[in-house]
Amino acid sequence: MATPTTHVHLELPADLIPILDQLGAGRTVDDHVRISLAIGLYTSHSVSLARAADIAHQSLADFIHILQQRQISWTQYDDEALAHDVAFVAEHTRDDDEVPRR
Repeated sequence: MATPTTHVHLELPADLIPILDQLGAGRTVDDHVRISLAIGLYTSHSVSLARAADIAHQSLADFIHILQQRQISWTQYDDEALAHDVAFVAEHTRDDDEVPRR
């Protein structure tokens, strides 16, 4: 299902265009702006990785590659996720004494 779009007219200072071109991803100014917006939304934790890739009009693998080129972590493993994983492991592991022997 395609996400509805809105066309926006954006005026940018002329000296910003070469900077956008140096970003390397995308072929047009629209591509550069879309990718930059997606990166900003992703790094601010406003959207998921998959949603950011969609905003950037990139496949998930290509968007991850763009993030890696910019040395931006594409994993969002925070304290909450760590606590969840620790609790899961604790709940699903047993001491050797509790493991049934054959």
